[in-house]
Amino acid sequence: MISLDSILLLIFSGLGMVLLTENGSPVIFFLIFACLFCYLIVDVTQKKDSYYHHVKVALISAIIFFSVVVPLLTNVVLRHKTQPHLFVHDNPIQMEEGVKYLLAGKNPYAETYFSTPLKNWKYIRWGKILPNPTLNHFIALPTHILLSAPVYGLAKTTIGWYDQRFIYLIAFTVSIYLAYSLTKKRENKLLALMFIGLNPLLTNHFVEGRNDILVVALILPTIYLLKKNKIKTSSVFMALAATTKH
Repeated sequence: MISLDSILLLIFSGLGMVLLTENGSPVIFFLIFACLFCYLIVDVTQKKDSYYHHVKVALISAIIFFSVVVPLLTNVVLRHKTQPHLFVHDNPIQMEEGVKYLLAGKNPYAETYFSTPLKNWKYIRWGKILPNPTLNHFIALPTHILLSAPVYGLAKTTIGWYDQRFIYLIAFTVSIYLAYSLTKKRENKLLALMFIGLNPLLTNHFVEGRNDILVVALILPTIYLLKKNKIKTSSVFMALAATTKH
């Protein structure tokens, strides 16, 4: 009998492959199918020991990498090789420019963004190109930009360029690890991996550069610390999450 985690993996992977149809390669599709096939083989053996559990974790992680991380990195590289307003949502563009203002000693909340690459990003609503309200003012909350600035500085000094999705990728990795750590039951650990790493309600936005994952990465340690009865420390993470996104 197929387990619940296998059923959920098939659903999430199927939805993920639908999202991959725009820029996914045949090799990526083959690798995802191969991982799914191996997962089902492991599942039908009905073995419950730690070795088979870790094999399942490895296969889920591989599917997350091929269906979520690879598309994100592909878009990051394509954007770097073309124009800063392409292959990205408008949120990363404004955040990058806001960080530049901040490091230049300017207040990103007092500046406008008409002279930045954000002006070339098409703001489409109801099938029409409309004026982008983010050109007039900085829309993110303070913790978001304060967390982004160090990653921006590190990237610029090491590889010479920056994409806001670098910090989101870090947040994504942290979120997956914390979600896995929140429960002790093996089956629940597998489900937690999928709900964070393959949930199309989250991953689609993550790939294009929306900031939801950063909030998730701050809420999960709040829950983790609350479970350990560390109220004050958990409150710090809750405050950071509350001041990251509207």
